[in-house]
Amino acid sequence: MGDLGSIVRGGGTSWTAHDAGTTSRLSDVWGSAANDVWAVGERGMILHFDGSSWTGSDPGAITDPLFAIHGSAADDIWATGAHGFLVRWSGGPSWTVVSSGTTHDLRGVFSRSRSDAWAVGHGGTILRWDGTAWSGVASPSRDYLRGVWLADDTSGRIVGYWGTLLEWDGATWSAVASGVDEHLWGIWGFSPEDIWTVWSLGSLHWDASGTTRYVMSDFENPLLGLAGSAPDDLWIVGSRGTISHWDGEEWT
Repeated sequence: MGDLGSIVRGGGTSWTAHDAGTTSRLSDVWGSAANDVWAVGERGMILHFDGSSWTGSDPGAITDPLFAIHGSAADDIWATGAHGFLVRWSGGPSWTVVSSGTTHDLRGVFSRSRSDAWAVGHGGTILRWDGTAWSGVASPSRDYLRGVWLADDTSGRIVGYWGTLLEWDGATWSAVASGVDEHLWGIWGFSPEDIWTVWSLGSLHWDASGTTRYVMSDFENPLLGLAGSAPDDLWIVGSRGTISHWDGEEWT
C-alpha cells in the first residue's frame, strides 16, 4: 500500500506490483483469503481484490480519507477514517455507514467477532462495538492512538504517538511504559506473549517473559506498519518502498 495507488503482492520469493486502477493514496489492507482482499485510502477509496484484479467498491457517503481496515470474517469488515467515519461490510452489495459517536479521526481498527470490535484515534479516543452500537471506552491517554490489537477478552494493547502503550485487562485500559518516546505506528500479535509494534527506527517485541526487546536493523527510511501470518513470518513496511521480513530470528 502507498502513494499513487501503489500495491505489491508477495509470492513466496518475490514481490509483484499490481495495477490498482487508481492514483489515490492507499493507507491499509486486509484480507480474509488470497482471493478476498480489501484496501482503503483517500477520498473514501475502497478497493477489492478477487484473486485476479482490483475493482472499486461503493464507499457510501464517505468522501474523506479512510485510514484502517480489519475484519473477523469475509462478511464482517470495518473501515475507519477521518472525522469519526466508520463503514461496515456485511457481504454487500455496498458498505454501510455506521455512527461512531465521535468526530475524531479513527486511525486503527480491530475486529474480533461480529459483536466485538475496537477503534482508536485522535485525542486518545477508544471505541468498542458490541454488536449493536459503538460506544466510548474510558481512555488513560489523550495522545494520538494509531493501532489496536486484542488477543482475547482479557488481553489487548493499543499503541500511539510519543511511545504511548495501553494494556487491556478485560475491564479497563491502563497506560504502561513502552520504553521509547517515538511514535508507535502499528501493532500486530500472535498471542498475549508475542506482540510487535513498529516505530520509525525499528520494532519492539513483547515476549513470554514480559520484557521488551528492541530489534534494531539497518533501515534507512521510517517504518510505518506491520503484519504477519505466524511468529516466524512477519513483515514491516515503511517509506520509499521499505520492506523487511522477520523469520523468527532476525530482520532481513
